Amino acid sequence: MLLGISSTYGFMNMAAEMGLAILAGSIGLAFANIDKITKFKGAGFEAEMCKTVIHKPTGIVHKLAKDGKTTGCGVNVQTHPEAWAASTEKVTCNHSGCKNDT
Repeated sequence: MLLGISSTYGFMNMAAEMGLAILAGSIGLAFANIDKITKFKGAGFEAEMCKTVIHKPTGIVHKLAKDGKTTGCGVNVQTHPEAWAASTEKVTCNHSGCKNDT
């Protein structure tokens, strides 16, 4: 949809409208995944996705800390790396630091 509308504006030599369509679509896509976004900037539009990992034995999804070595609740994922995998699922850990509301 985004590509179709902006391409149509491009073929009609409407550069400003094409740019606005791309910007609006990008912001819309970002808000579709708002629970996975940790950082967002304004007019230049920059978003950073929240990194999550799943603990394979329990199936609990944790938020990965900025250092990439621990979870938000303090568990070291490098102690037993075979027990952890990258995930795109919603955080299910209820401990402080991992919860989506912190």
